[in-house]
Amino acid sequence: DSAVNSQMIERLRATGLLLDATHTAVCISHGRSAMAFDGDLLDRRVERERIRSLASSLLSVHDGWSVAVVEENVILVRTLTRNSDLSNRSQQLGLESFIRELQGDASATSLYFGSGTAQPGLGGLQQTVKEARIAAGSAISRGMPWSLEVFDATGLNRLLAELNSSWASRRIIAEILEPLDQLGADRATSYLQTLNAYLDARGSLVEAGRILHLHPNAV
Repeated sequence: DSAVNSQMIERLRATGLLLDATHTAVCISHGRSAMAFDGDLLDRRVERERIRSLASSLLSVHDGWSVAVVEENVILVRTLTRNSDLSNRSQQLGLESFIRELQGDASATSLYFGSGTAQPGLGGLQQTVKEARIAAGSAISRGMPWSLEVFDATGLNRLLAELNSSWASRRIIAEILEPLDQLGADRATSYLQTLNAYLDARGSLVEAGRILHLHPNAV
């Protein structure tokens, strides 16, 4: 995710990808924690390969689609060289059909989809992939599988996109938040509600208690 050197640029060009065109990325995520056992990692690898194979068969390269497995996610990229309005409509229809096909698979687990914004050039390709990852993360946090979450280009989300673009930072965050995962859904929800209230109260136990209807000591 750092600056791409000239050798990498040539390798990308050799794949036929039009780097100077406009790109829109879609991230497909299984939504589970980055921390996993070997058996689960194998299942995820099989799942990603199934998604990649289906995407390659349903989303035509002639319509500008490329597909790759990047770390824990499958990344789809559509390179636009035609009128953007027409391209965006056909992109939406193609994705809807692809998502329905995935959802109809008997072995399918819940998947989450995020779309970045259309961005020009090589730098734009990197940016739209970052945005797509953030949008998929938003779909996960909202519990919205099988629907396409579109990146909201606000200042906060741009900052989160930069943070989320680094594998190292995502790994560190997963390790920091692992204790919450281990609490189970109900207890983790209670902890997160308390944390949100505490942050909204800017560190005031009294104000957080008012929000939560608890005594400050309970907070």
